[in-house]
Amino acid sequence: MLHQGLCILAEYGEEKLSLREVAKHCGVSSAAPYAHFKNKNEFLHAINYYVIPELTEKLKETEKNYSGNKSLIIELGLTYILFFLKKPNYFSILFSQSNHTEAILLDNSDYDNPAFSVLKHSAESIFENFLPLQNKNIISC
Repeated sequence: MLHQGLCILAEYGEEKLSLREVAKHCGVSSAAPYAHFKNKNEFLHAINYYVIPELTEKLKETEKNYSGNKSLIIELGLTYILFFLKKPNYFSILFSQSNHTEAILLDNSDYDNPAFSVLKHSAESIFENFLPLQNKNIISC
């Protein structure tokens, strides 16, 4: 059902997505999706949680392959961009209008997004190693 939702999003966009349309594409009754999801927003959040682990796995692979390398952040950025170039419908769901409230939560330390956590952890480790050197250079000038 989630896969069909992603296909509908890719082809028609979020405006045209409905649980009835998903049911039709899955060959089930129009009431069937409501056994799993209260409404369209809940379905969109489920798709979100379907997409994030896949992105997270790609970012973790990159983090592992480039750990300790100065180009880690660049490689993570490339991984991120290539992931969404290969799967543009994933980008549209993660950054859709209905997900803007979650984006606001990025400032909240309780926000639990494993893909974001990979980037945050990598950036913190690079900055911890880089900033003390920068401060020494500034002082010695």
